[in-house]
Amino acid sequence: MVIDEQQINAALQQLGFATFRPGQREIITNVLAGHNVLGVLPTGSGKTLCYQLPGRLLGGLTIVSSRCWR
Repeated sequence: MVIDEQQINAALQQLGFATFRPGQREIITNVLAGHNVLGVLPTGSGKTLCYQLPGRLLGGLTIVSSRCWR
């Protein structure tokens, strides 16, 4: 499945965003290209979009594992 820039931008808008934050586009395009990606971003930098957008475009099941620090 080939996903083009127009589909990425449409999904971005559907999720309520106008633009990407630094690092997001690179992470997302690599995930969509089928590469393994480790995205290390600071708190509040938009990591959630980095799994929501590919999950929406690729279909199927998206699993996110997150550790809760207390």
